[in-house]
Amino acid sequence: MEIIDTIDTKTKFIVLHALTDMTSKQISEALGIPYSTARDWTTKTDENIDIRIIAEGRGRKPEITEETKRKIARCRDESTKILNS
Repeated sequence: MEIIDTIDTKTKFIVLHALTDMTSKQISEALGIPYSTARDWTTKTDENIDIRIIAEGRGRKPEITEETKRKIARCRDESTKILNS
C-alpha cells in the first residue's frame, strides 16, 4: 500500500487544487469523482470553506421525532409497571 492510498479524497483534492494548475475537470478525472463535485469543492475552497468539515444539518434526518421517542418510552415504562405488578 502506498501512502497516497491512505489519504482521503477531499484532502487529495485540496492539495491538487492548491498546488497545481489542474482544472476542476482534470482533478475530477484524476480522483475519479463527479465533475459537479469537483466544481462544488472548488467553489467552496475558493471561498475558504473547509470541505472536510460536514456542515450542520447534512446527512440523514432522524425518522423518529423526539415526541415519538417520549411516547415510546412512556409506553415502555407503563408496560414494565404492569408486568412487575
